[in-house]
Amino acid sequence: MQIVRTFAPIVAGIGAMNYRTFISFNLIIIVVSLLPSVFHIYQEYKSNRS
Repeated sequence: MQIVRTFAPIVAGIGAMNYRTFISFNLIIIVVSLLPSVFHIYQEYKSNRS
């Protein structure tokens, strides 16, 4: 996912993307990229608790 975030500003600039749309897509990508880590931390917490 980080490779997408590396080239996103360049592609958005070339395509003349609206700034608000760019920020919205960036926030979605950040949340999606954090989900595996959050899920892993939750599983570790749950397994250590029982």
